[in-house]
Amino acid sequence: MIIGIVGGMMTDLVVAKLWLFTLMQTESAWGWSMNLKTGVRQYKVSRRSYNLFVTKSRLSEQQKEAMWRVYAAKTEGQERMFKRMLKSLFDEQEGEVIENLEKGNAEFVESEAINHFAESFKPLITNVYEAHYRDTVEGLKPEHPHTESIKQDEFLDQEALEWISTRSLTMAKMVNGTTKEALRKVLAEGYAAGESIPQMTKRIKEFYKNGYERRAPMVARTETIAASAEGSIRGYEALDVEKLEFYAALDERACEECLDLHGNEYPIKETGGLIPVHPDCRCVFMPVV
Repeated sequence: MIIGIVGGMMTDLVVAKLWLFTLMQTESAWGWSMNLKTGVRQYKVSRRSYNLFVTKSRLSEQQKEAMWRVYAAKTEGQERMFKRMLKSLFDEQEGEVIENLEKGNAEFVESEAINHFAESFKPLITNVYEAHYRDTVEGLKPEHPHTESIKQDEFLDQEALEWISTRSLTMAKMVNGTTKEALRKVLAEGYAAGESIPQMTKRIKEFYKNGYERRAPMVARTETIAASAEGSIRGYEALDVEKLEFYAALDERACEECLDLHGNEYPIKETGGLIPVHPDCRCVFMPVV
C-alpha cells in the first residue's frame, strides 16, 4: 500500500506521529475513511484532515512501524481501563479476606470470585474487541453521506460472544487461582510466626498491594492485546482479507520468541489465538494486500 498526501510534502511517518500525539491526548479522536472509487483515504488527526492516495501494493516497513506505533498508543490507553478494574476488584477481595480473618478463616470463595471477575471484565473485553473491529472495518468502508455506522449485532455474533465469555472466564480463573495459592503461602507464614490479627491484617494488605503493582500491568496488557487482535481479525475477515502478517514490536523490549515470528504470513483462518504469544505481548497483525 503506497501512500502520498494531497497538496503537501508531509510523509506518512509524520502523519503517524500526529496520530500518536492525538491518541495520547484524546485516545479516540482519530479515524480514517476511504473512497473506494477514487482511491483516496482521509485521515483525521485532531481537528485537521489529510487526504491520502492509496494504491494496492504491499506496505513498506516504515508504514508498518508507523501503524504499530498508533496501535500501541491506543492499546496503552485501553489498558488503563483494565488496571482500574483490577484495582477495584483486588481492593474488594482484600476487604473480604480481612473480614474473614476476623471470623477465623482468612480466605475468599474462589468460585464466587471467578464469576465476579469474569462478569466485571466482560464489558471491558467487549469494548476493546469492538473498538478494533470498527477501526479495521470502518477504516476501509466507502465514503457516502448515507452510510450507517456498524451496528453492534453485525460483529457481536454468537461466535464473538462465545469468545468474549471464554476469554473473560479464563482470565478470571487464572488471576484468582494464582491469588489463592500465593495468599495461602503468605497466611501460612503469618500463622507460623504467631502473628496477631493486626499483624496478619497488615500482611494481607501488603500482599494485595504488591500483587496489584506486580500483576496488574501484565494482566491488563495481555487481555487488551488478546481482545484487540481478535477484533481486528474478525474485522479483516469482514473485508475478505485472506492473509495476515505477524508484526513484532521492534524495540529493546521485544523478545526472541516474537522476533522469530516477525514477518510470517498466515491464512487468516489460522491466526486466531496466535496473539498474544505470551503474557505482556505487544505484537499485532498487518493485512497482506
